[in-house]
Amino acid sequence: REVLLNRNTTHGLTNRRNNPNIYKICSKLKVRCNKPSCPEYKFYGSKGIKISERWNSFENFLEDMGKSYEQHCQEFGIKNTSIDRIDTFSGYSLENCRWATKAVQASNMRSNVFFEIDNQRKHLAEWCRLYTLDPKLVTARLKRGWSPIRALTEKPVVGRNQFTN
Repeated sequence: REVLLNRNTTHGLTNRRNNPNIYKICSKLKVRCNKPSCPEYKFYGSKGIKISERWNSFENFLEDMGKSYEQHCQEFGIKNTSIDRIDTFSGYSLENCRWATKAVQASNMRSNVFFEIDNQRKHLAEWCRLYTLDPKLVTARLKRGWSPIRALTEKPVVGRNQFTN
């Protein structure tokens, strides 16, 4: 039984006892980039996001990303470790991928709106945290034609509906 098990085991990471998360991550990359029947394919494969040829082999993916995955998990936890494409318009490859927290991933989305103020480039949510303003308020102000600096620096008037004025 042991000989048969060893012969049929490639990397041993699909078994729950051996932390299969990195295996699942790699598998999901392949599916969302290569399988049109996958619900997420429309956001990846259909937009030209591909997985590098090298990473079609899990062993190569593990060799390239395994050590940094373990380090990230130790620092931030397994649930707060996911793969992130540095350039959201490029595919999955060693040169374009890193492990990231949910906060980092949220700041690296295509839909983010970035502003530069005093030579600092940040996305809307970061500016709102910095100025302690509701992102919905700032978005509403921007839609009304306010400049980014005015939308972020003008404090709301207490007792007034800031979304309609």
